[in-house]
Parts: sequence; structure tokens; C-alpha cells
Amino acid sequence: MMTDQLQFQFQLQNSNIVELLPSILHNLFYKQTKLDNFTRYLQSKYDFESQYLLTKLKDVNESSYNQLNDNDNNNNTLVKLDNDKTLLLGYLFGNVFIDAMNIVNEDSSIEIKILKRGNDINSNDIVEQFMKDQHFNHPLFFYVNQLSSPNSTISSKSQKLAQSLREELLELEYKQYLHDLEIDRFGSEEIEQKNIMRQSQINQELKSIYSSNTNQNHSNNDQTDDKHINQSNMFNPDKNYVDLKNWYCDCQQYQQCYNNDGQIITSTKLIAKFNSSDQSNPIINVLRQIPSHLLDPLPMCSHLLSVLILITNYNHLKHKSSINNSSTCL
Repeated sequence: MMTDQLQFQFQLQNSNIVELLPSILHNLFYKQTKLDNFTRYLQSKYDFESQYLLTKLKDVNESSYNQLNDNDNNNNTLVKLDNDKTLLLGYLFGNVFIDAMNIVNEDSSIEIKILKRGNDINSNDIVEQFMKDQHFNHPLFFYVNQLSSPNSTISSKSQKLAQSLREELLELEYKQYLHDLEIDRFGSEEIEQKNIMRQSQINQELKSIYSSNTNQNHSNNDQTDDKHINQSNMFNPDKNYVDLKNWYCDCQQYQQCYNNDGQIITSTKLIAKFNSSDQSNPIINVLRQIPSHLLDPLPMCSHLLSVLILITNYNHLKHKSSINNSSTCL
């Protein structure tokens, strides 16, 4: 018989996933224009003069100002991560969240497979609609990149280095704008040329980081042993299979969530413990459609969490997923 303490612990774990997680994941990523970023940079250096300097930049070098203010240019828009929410998610889910972010930070790390009812239906439209309402009008399956511990460490270090290089690149770009305003001038053409050369060098270093990580991942995949393959999807040993409609992942981390203290309950009984009328809660929307029984407390793994991050921030993370338009039609 389950003790009151254990029952409270399970309810707390479920509450973290069902109630807290959706609100924290919402706008975990957000877009910021280069103009917004440059304005903050000016405010940090020149405080109240920042607005005057922006106006002056528009007068002195209108093309530079327009480039900063071009919101339709994806290269002019920075996707930022909410630091407060990141800290909270790290506290709630620990390494599961860290690994999930490592997955999300890789391009095309989540493959979406669709069983379409008819060839005349656009796969992109199906995915877009699912991301909005989480209704399984067509069967969707997610195949998520695996991350072993060594890979995660390499990826994390590379991300920090790449982030540092990108920030330095922005700093050099902003210095060029200030140079155009005849503020903080480089001092000579030689110094200006060095800054331009450094920008080129940073771009090469960034390319090298992404290239070496890709090669490292391929190398590690080639060395995968039979035991590792058995723990993953046999049809695609490089990825883990996430069936969101059954709240399931085939990874070892997910399987370890099963223990003797857990109990099997219906999705209806689980949802009844929370505000099930909230149509904007993506996890409630998913749980409501689960036809099978669930483990109480709800299991969580990095692959499942990465899919939930993708769903709740899809507008900013589309490029992190790929849609499989293969021949599977019903």
C-alpha cells in the first residue's frame, strides 16, 4: 500500500511535468533583433546617450542602420535563451534537461515521421497544426538523436566556445558602427584591418567547430557496439524512438523510471488531479489523447523532454527538426 509520503512525492513529480513544465517551456526561446541587441550595447556603454547615438547612426550611415533594423532578414534576428527559465529547468530536471538542450542545439536532431491519410495532404501543414494544438489528427512519431555522455561533454564545450565567438563577432560589428559614428575610432586603418581579419577568423573558427563536432558524431556512431544498438530503435540505431501519444521512449534513461513503487493508472485519472480544462497546456493536450495506461509518476527522459521543448518553441526551432516525407501513407 502506498504511503502518504510516497503519494505526495509522486504528485509533486507529476505536477513538475504537467503544470510547471509547460509554463516554463513557453517562450524558453525568444527572438531579438540586432537593433535591440545593439541598443542594449549602447545603453551599457553610453547610458542616456544611446538613443541619440542610434539617431546619429541613421543620419551618418543609413545603410548600417537599415541592416540592423531589417526584421525580415533571418540573419538579423538572434534566437536567445531565457536564462532564468534555463536555471529553473536545470533545478527541476538536472542532467535530463542538460542533455535535452544538447539535443535541441543540434540541427536536424529530431526527425518527425508522419503516417498520412492520403497523398494530397501537405506534411508541413500536418506538423504545423500539431505544434499549435497537439492533436494527433495523423499519427506522428519522433526519432531523436542519441547523446552519450562523452558526446554531451564535447557538445557542451563546443557550444560555450561558439557562443563566446559569436559574442566577440557582434562586439566587432558594433565597434564598426561606433567607428562610423566617429566614436571609439580604431585609431588607424591598420587596426581597422585587423578587426576585419579577426571577423573572418572567427567565422572560420565557427565553421571548424561545427565541422569537427559532425565528424566526431559520425566517428562515435561508427564505433557503436551491439549492446548500445539493442538499447535503441533497431530500425535506426543512431536515434531513439519517442511515441508521444503513448508517453514513451525506448531509451535506457526512460526504462529506468520504472520501479516497484510506481503504479499504473489511466490518463483520465492522472489528468483529473490537475486543471484539465486548460486548452493551452500542451502536456494536458497530449495526455488527454493517450489510449493506454500510464505509469504514475510520469517518466521523463532527455529525448522526451527535447520533443516537448521543440513543440512549445517550434517557431524558433523549426530548423532543429526534419520531416520525413517517406512513403508511409494510410
